[in-house]
Amino acid sequence: MISTNVKNIVFDDISLAFDSPIFISLSTEFKANSFNILVGQSGSGKSSILKLILGLLTPQSGNIFISDVNLNADSINLLRNSMSWIPNSDLKFPNLLISTFLTNLAIDFNLFEKNLLKFRLNTEILSKNFSEISSGEKQRFFISVADYFDRDYLVCDEISSSLDAENKDIVIEFLKNSNKTIICATHDNDLISIADNIYRIENKGIIYGL
Repeated sequence: MISTNVKNIVFDDISLAFDSPIFISLSTEFKANSFNILVGQSGSGKSSILKLILGLLTPQSGNIFISDVNLNADSINLLRNSMSWIPNSDLKFPNLLISTFLTNLAIDFNLFEKNLLKFRLNTEILSKNFSEISSGEKQRFFISVADYFDRDYLVCDEISSSLDAENKDIVIEFLKNSNKTIICATHDNDLISIADNIYRIENKGIIYGL
């Protein structure tokens, strides 16, 4: 895990395209140890930025540096071990028991209980299948997993989209009190209002600030 001197995430001249260009020569920095928000219209590329950071997408050109380490095939496992990912609640999961998922991650169930309780979940969820829990429970579960691992970088996609007001307040307090480097794509004005840095995606690039 990278923890001794966490630094910015740097995009250097990144170009990404699918059927058409998503980003053209994008260069920006996401500030370390702060809450960084990505905003923009649906389809503008917010989730693509997150997937580039996670190494789930590879740019056609340019480089990404995470704490001064170039993200590539040689460094991807090291860098992923310094990240937690909280996916969008719309992400589809296979017919998988939550307990099996946690076992595959080598999570200690007894230690994990306090993380569940912190986000108003109880241990009964461990015996359920992902298909048996609500979207809001799924979001809080993955936040609990991220809290358990306590890694340097937190990458999240619409972290509050399925939460009611009470549960969202708990998550907002978690984010406000975190010393992690957080990159979060969202449309939620409550989250935008507490961000340290806001990045707007438009015209196949990023504009820092609103």
